[in-house]
Amino acid sequence: MKFKVRILNAVLLALTLAGCTIGNGRICGPQTPAAYCDAEALKDLLHPKPYIDLWEKPGASSDQKMVDWLACGGSPKGRFTPGSQELQKWKTSDDDLSIISAYHRADDQFQRCLIGKGLVWRGRCDLPQSHTFPACGAP
Repeated sequence: MKFKVRILNAVLLALTLAGCTIGNGRICGPQTPAAYCDAEALKDLLHPKPYIDLWEKPGASSDQKMVDWLACGGSPKGRFTPGSQELQKWKTSDDDLSIISAYHRADDQFQRCLIGKGLVWRGRCDLPQSHTFPACGAP
């Protein structure tokens, strides 16, 4: 009798855990971030696209797009990471939050440069903070 109860408990536990998994095999519950339950969102989180892939230049080759990218301050790997000297230029005070603000101001300037060279943003503009991005229409 005890053996049957143990088997039944093991089967119930297996069924319970199997019911909590989603396509990518993660156990998802109410406290699990949605990105870990959605296979595509998890892939984007673990392997983000280069920033340059979110920009398009209609009618131009990828080489011309890269020339414009580099002219605005992007890296050859398709990223944008302002150097410490550039961040100092955008910094307003000596507190730690100012460096984050400086990064955002440098990125805004970078976006304005890309827009000025004819590149078009193909990334998301539906996020809460997107209304502050020049690429999404902010001044």
